[in-house]
Amino acid sequence: MTRTKRTWFIDSLHLLTDSEWFWHTDLAHHVEQYHVSVVGRFIDHARLRGWVPAQLSDDRLAWIADPFFPEDEA
Repeated sequence: MTRTKRTWFIDSLHLLTDSEWFWHTDLAHHVEQYHVSVVGRFIDHARLRGWVPAQLSDDRLAWIADPFFPEDEA
C-alpha cells in the first residue's frame, strides 16, 4: 500500500492466513481510514503472536486451500 498526500493506492488484494484466521491485505487500511471494527478474538490472537502471522508450509497452505478449490472429478 502506498500513501500519497491525497490518496491511498492499494496493491492487489491477497488473502492472508495463519491457519486459524483469514484476512485481506487491505485490512489495516480499512481500520485506519474508515475505522472498520475488528473482532476482539482476532486482535487477541494477533497480539499473542506478536502481530506476526505464522509462516505456513506449502503443504499446510494446500491443505487449507483444498476445500475452496476442489479438483475437478470429471
